[in-house]
Amino acid sequence: MNHAINYDPMARTVSNTSTATKEPTLFDHPAPQAQPKPPRLVFGGHVPYQRKSETSRQAAKSMESATAPLRVKLLEFIRSRGDLGATHAECSAYYAGMQGKSEDSDTCRNTAGPRVTELKDAGFVADSGRRRPTRPGSNKTCTVWVATAKEGDGSVCERIPQ
Repeated sequence: MNHAINYDPMARTVSNTSTATKEPTLFDHPAPQAQPKPPRLVFGGHVPYQRKSETSRQAAKSMESATAPLRVKLLEFIRSRGDLGATHAECSAYYAGMQGKSEDSDTCRNTAGPRVTELKDAGFVADSGRRRPTRPGSNKTCTVWVATAKEGDGSVCERIPQ
């Protein structure tokens, strides 16, 4: 066991230290255990809606059970495209094809777009820095989203602290 005597001239104290491990005493407090933080889910885990619209609230409630599987499918789609990525419009078209609906369906745009935003807020997809036309021949462009290296299937979207 190595002993050292430390003198602190400012405090005028002498202390005896040892490199041996100290045995706990009755009066020692246990080290605090880190408690896992509950996940901060995107939108609290609920589908957002317009607070002043009963129709919007009912529509959001009807989507509660469908959002996780849809996020999983959209994340698989974006990951399958690699560096090419996908825009909201392309994700909406993919969702429309899954549902057997028209690509121009407002329902598809209003369903797929928010799921991509949830994936972005949770860190599963990121802005590639590129933009593509919303549809062929259009002069309107939108963000190209690419998958990040974050593990998981996207079913639970935990918000990344900003």
